[in-house]
Amino acid sequence: MLIIETVGYHGTAEENVSDILENQFITKHRDDHWLGQGIYFYEDSKLAEWWIKKKLETYSGEGPAVIKATMRCEKGEFLDLDKNEDLDLFFHRLKKVLMGGQIKLGLRFKTGDEQSRIRNLCFCIDILKNCSGLKLIALTFLKSNPSYVRGNILSFENDYFPLPFAISYKERQICATSNDIITSKECVYPQRRTNWH
Repeated sequence: MLIIETVGYHGTAEENVSDILENQFITKHRDDHWLGQGIYFYEDSKLAEWWIKKKLETYSGEGPAVIKATMRCEKGEFLDLDKNEDLDLFFHRLKKVLMGGQIKLGLRFKTGDEQSRIRNLCFCIDILKNCSGLKLIALTFLKSNPSYVRGNILSFENDYFPLPFAISYKERQICATSNDIITSKECVYPQRRTNWH
């Protein structure tokens, strides 16, 4: 059996750190989690730090924190949607579930806007998690104008080049379906916190 190990960074309020390190992450069900229900991590610690700082801007008195987690699962339980073979597997498994009667036929997905596309993906990944035993899902999202960088690819292309670069900023995100696959946790921002193994 081949074991996959990956590291992710989770942004949270500093007041949650002790509870997470001593106990576990708490998940909240939302229908717009793009990689299904679970615990979300960035592959880049700076993105996790940016995300939690931005989220906490509207709340007073809460400091930001970033927790580094190591996750392990079997290769068959990890769906990396950046890999062609895993993307093929995603469509094959989803088609099998939809056509195999494991869920009600006649589903109608709302299409058109970005929010609907996210909800559709969340729904389909949650189906596969339940039917296929997936424990870890990863995907890189492409951004042309994220708020965490000084540059704006689209405006640069418009100002300086008549043809687009066809490049983007990248955000690789990882979703763990449960705390069971998390083998270690440590607070990496701010650094005065203790570790848990």
